[in-house]
Amino acid sequence: MILWRPEFLPTSVIVVAAPPNFPRAHNLGKLDLASAQADHAGLDGKHIALANGHQLWLPSMGLDAPLGALVPFDDDFSLRMAGLFRFGQYLTGQRTSPLPRSMRLTSQRRDRLILMLRALDAHLAGATYREIAAALFGNEAAAEHGWKTSPVRARTIRLVQDAIAMMEGGYFNLLRGR
Repeated sequence: MILWRPEFLPTSVIVVAAPPNFPRAHNLGKLDLASAQADHAGLDGKHIALANGHQLWLPSMGLDAPLGALVPFDDDFSLRMAGLFRFGQYLTGQRTSPLPRSMRLTSQRRDRLILMLRALDAHLAGATYREIAAALFGNEAAAEHGWKTSPVRARTIRLVQDAIAMMEGGYFNLLRGR
């Protein structure tokens, strides 16, 4: 699992120490960190990715300290709160609710992303749009008379252009449910 910085993945939880007058606050000591998919200590703190999809960032505290959470008021506030709510359910042994709908890929979107990746791979390897269309949609679709005005050509060009935009940083929108 890849660790994402919380400013890019709003469902990650920023864990801070609870105020001193909250003695019943939970701590991370009871979590099974041996099964964590990633556990990285860096200059900016500790990043943990649990096997169940929760991602935590501990900028300056230990695992046994009582927990609090920091939730920035930004454009992703509702997603941050949903991530925090899900982690709270997990931490207290409750059934974890699903990710917010905007964070789940529909089968249609997943299929288009796959086509985009295949188109980008072919484009970066030097394939022409017609060759890409043949690989994605079959030789018949790419061999149509009137290739210049073909809807398959237009679709192939859009897939390549969108994939390039995604490669150049647009993929962050996926992490933010957009």
